[in-house]
Amino acid sequence: MSYLLDADNAHTSPHFSSLRTLFFLFENPGLEDSLRRCFQIRLQSARILFAVFFFVGLIVSSTSGDDATPAFVVSVEEEWQLEVGEPNLSANAPQVSMVMSPTDNLNDDYFMFLLNYRMQPTYLAGGMQIQHWSGEETEFVNDSFEESALTHVAEVVNWTQRLSIDSGIVSFQIKDGNSSSWPDFGDDDDNLNHSIYTDVSNLNAYTPAISLLESDIGYAGNRVVSLTLQRITWTLSDGTTHVLTAPIDIDSDLDPWN
Repeated sequence: MSYLLDADNAHTSPHFSSLRTLFFLFENPGLEDSLRRCFQIRLQSARILFAVFFFVGLIVSSTSGDDATPAFVVSVEEEWQLEVGEPNLSANAPQVSMVMSPTDNLNDDYFMFLLNYRMQPTYLAGGMQIQHWSGEETEFVNDSFEESALTHVAEVVNWTQRLSIDSGIVSFQIKDGNSSSWPDFGDDDDNLNHSIYTDVSNLNAYTPAISLLESDIGYAGNRVVSLTLQRITWTLSDGTTHVLTAPIDIDSDLDPWN
């Protein structure tokens, strides 16, 4: 991760490496307590993440049993919540980028969901955009019908990211989205969905690690209170579902708005 500077108010939004941490503390000796709290949050998230990996392992193991027709994962839904502190309309802050992949890597097909900005083919402030990537190449982009920016103090944005597979087609969809600035987004009439042909036969290789480690507050992280994965739901080919509720906040800035 890069060491980002919020040009909006010159606050830092750091994801520290060890060396950068030492330099930052040398220049800001009063931040030891805040940094300690940050690392405690990261450690707590790491413990939860370990539990998530264990839970996913149980699901994948259950799909490869001794039955003649073992079940496999056909859809995954991630429920997310973004809690904004104080947005800055003139600076188009904050900007959030989400990542979700049908496999355990980003070498082939994966999807991105951008909130409060659109990046391709040209930068536009506000709104939302989905992107389909294949490795390092962008294959497809689509903007939401909603083009406004986040404007409300203490605004909470909720949405669900869904991956599904059927007959060699993987679909990515944003659904059940709502907030004060964006009252209703991600329904069937919105542009926030896309389907592709794939050689992948199921979603057994999906891992929440991709979503948790690659998603980020790309700009003005100090204006975000939290970005939290609230719940994951796996649906198997036999119709059974597995639900994991273990909120993980992936935004642990040293200088949150509140």
